Amino acid sequence: SALFSFLPLISNTFCFRESVFRGWQLMCVLLVTFPPSKNFEEFLRPFLRKHTQHSQSEGRVDIMAKYCLQRLLIISKKGPRGKAPTAAEIETASDAAFNPSTFGESLDAILRLQERTYPHLQVPIILPFLADGILALGGTQSEGIFRIPGDGDAVSDLKIRIERGYYNLEGFHDPHVPASLLKLWLRELVDPLVPTELYNDCVACAKDPESCV
Repeated sequence: SALFSFLPLISNTFCFRESVFRGWQLMCVLLVTFPPSKNFEEFLRPFLRKHTQHSQSEGRVDIMAKYCLQRLLIISKKGPRGKAPTAAEIETASDAAFNPSTFGESLDAILRLQERTYPHLQVPIILPFLADGILALGGTQSEGIFRIPGDGDAVSDLKIRIERGYYNLEGFHDPHVPASLLKLWLRELVDPLVPTELYNDCVACAKDPESCV
């Protein structure tokens, strides 16, 4: 009977922990979608920092708090995304703290992510995959390539496929889809391909590739 008297307490504790976890999942989704107001950001930032240091051993909340703090810095700088996330994107974002993304990260982080699978590549695998896909689907003969957007749902579906590690274009026939996703990947990089502090120098050296490098 003593054991059964503890069951409600155990259940309530589990439900509380699960609710906290789901709350942090929601925070992860929000912080890849739009930034908080400047007034609220002043309170949110120290709250996230507090939860990255609240225990000796790193648990789920610590990992998610660190991820949210990183995403806060990025989205406060870049602003909200252009469209609402799909259900699949929400599912991916809610688990992103434990499964790093190919999108919205730095080049260093992306290359570290693919080290085991593609140890010899010196560029992110997504770059040649999408570039080759555009060519394979007839992109060079398509009017408005990189100007006309691909179908939004198809672009989201291909993005989710890549997030899950499946690099194939089965079922896709429009070159505007990989072209749009390539633009999205470049746009969402934490740092641009040409670093901001070197941008003007690169423009000045535009006719001399070696100087740009």
